[in-house]
Amino acid sequence: MVIEPRSYQATLSAAFGTAFWPLIRGKRVLDFGCGEGGFVIGMATKVACYAEGVDIQDQFQVAKRYAAMAGITNVQFHLGRSEGLEGAGYDVVISHDSFEHFEEPEMVLDEMVRLVKPGGHVFIKFGPAWMSPYGRHMSGTFKKSRPWIHLFVPERHMMRVHSVYHNDTELYTRYADLIGGLNKMTLKRAKGIIGSHPELNIVTQHVMPWRGMSFFLKFPVLKELFGAAVCFKCVKIK
Repeated sequence: MVIEPRSYQATLSAAFGTAFWPLIRGKRVLDFGCGEGGFVIGMATKVACYAEGVDIQDQFQVAKRYAAMAGITNVQFHLGRSEGLEGAGYDVVISHDSFEHFEEPEMVLDEMVRLVKPGGHVFIKFGPAWMSPYGRHMSGTFKKSRPWIHLFVPERHMMRVHSVYHNDTELYTRYADLIGGLNKMTLKRAKGIIGSHPELNIVTQHVMPWRGMSFFLKFPVLKELFGAAVCFKCVKIK
């Protein structure tokens, strides 16, 4: 994997808007579920902030080497669970394309809120959402010419095909068994979880359509089917 900061910066701008950058300037920012760490590098090289990442999987070694070689000193990575991190220690906490993978998203949100300062911001973007055309997250197994197939074919059959196709050592039966997990997060469920948190206020919620399908987002009943992803900007109540 090659770290290209500008690519990660563009992705964050598309998700959180260009106003995200002045918001994190001079702040301590945490990427919760940072994966390979590219967004941490992207934030640290775009503006003068202190960017950190935490993940239970050790995937950010390339990002750490990139930071060392490039002389980037305003980054830090944490391997393991987040409970050891300082409570209310961050001005901003972000989660990009991770919320649909957490086995217990309610508990993860509690932890994200614990880590951010009162009055601080929590940004959550994820997709594809479960009921969208490719919410199954199986692009390497099923062709794109089969949109929404996961909404009609039983879960155990979908996972059996996936297991056989990838020569897995066992036949999995649940989407949660996919690498990284999958919790079938819908737009409605995400809004319910985030919106009902007693310490968070949703400032904005933005649903991103599949290409050429923005018209369908005008109808609430169709948002789940044609919304590719969603972004929440939240503030922790003081």
